[in-house]
Amino acid sequence: MNEQSEHALKYSWAQTWADKPDDYIANIPHPPKSFLRIHKDYGPEGETRWHWVANTTINIGKGYADTQLEAQQSAEECFCDYVDKEVN
Repeated sequence: MNEQSEHALKYSWAQTWADKPDDYIANIPHPPKSFLRIHKDYGPEGETRWHWVANTTINIGKGYADTQLEAQQSAEECFCDYVDKEVN
């Protein structure tokens, strides 16, 4: 990840598995068992896209983005929106 993308992200992202270079996870301490995950995927026409998922003990959101950074930001935004609604 480059310096610009790190400043644009709220959580710390790490490679999920050593043998899968295009798969990342951010573990969130609260609420317990929360995590965000992105991985490179291919669309029906063979185009590259990034799949993102936001989870607590339930799946709170998922989708696709054109770039890794957009996928990370979408997962983080989805998670933060969920937490804000739960708190307020």
